[in-house]
Amino acid sequence: MFQKSNLVRKIFYGNIIIFIFCVLFPELFNIFAIYPFDRSEFEFYQFLTSLFTHAGPLHLLFNMLGLLSFGPQCELDLGEKKFLVFYLIAGFFGALVQISITPNPLVGASAAIFGLIIYATLLNPNQKLMIIFLPFLSFKAKWLVAVFVFFEIYAAFYISDNVGHFAHLAGGLIGLITFFIQKNINIVK
Repeated sequence: MFQKSNLVRKIFYGNIIIFIFCVLFPELFNIFAIYPFDRSEFEFYQFLTSLFTHAGPLHLLFNMLGLLSFGPQCELDLGEKKFLVFYLIAGFFGALVQISITPNPLVGASAAIFGLIIYATLLNPNQKLMIIFLPFLSFKAKWLVAVFVFFEIYAAFYISDNVGHFAHLAGGLIGLITFFIQKNINIVK
């Protein structure tokens, strides 16, 4: 699983360790979550700590499945240093957008993971993906991810929940931009 993905392994274990610490010391959750700028709880370090903090075991599970599914091919293509910069920028930008739009605190690696999903899909659009609950069905990445993107756009504007839909979209945008920069694709001619 981690043979060629040294950084993905470290990020994976970092998320697991922070989750365990937050379970053992619940007050850490509120310290590590990122809050909107106008809240007294806001601290700049939360841009980093919120990336490794998750709201529960399912939140952690799905983000780590995304990391393990898409992270290695991104790390292999970008190299460790660029991968780390990309992952952090996608996460930071996602958090920045989300806390600028909504009044709620935010946790999770979802923005960074969505960036990985977009990058990996652009890298290999015809890769076959399976839905975890429907393993007998497979879809080309470009179609499955397109559905996911359209759902996130819809959810960001029409579903009132505590999910960081704007963060997901912002992280995905960083994935798109990073791909174009990495592949030297000029979309403005």
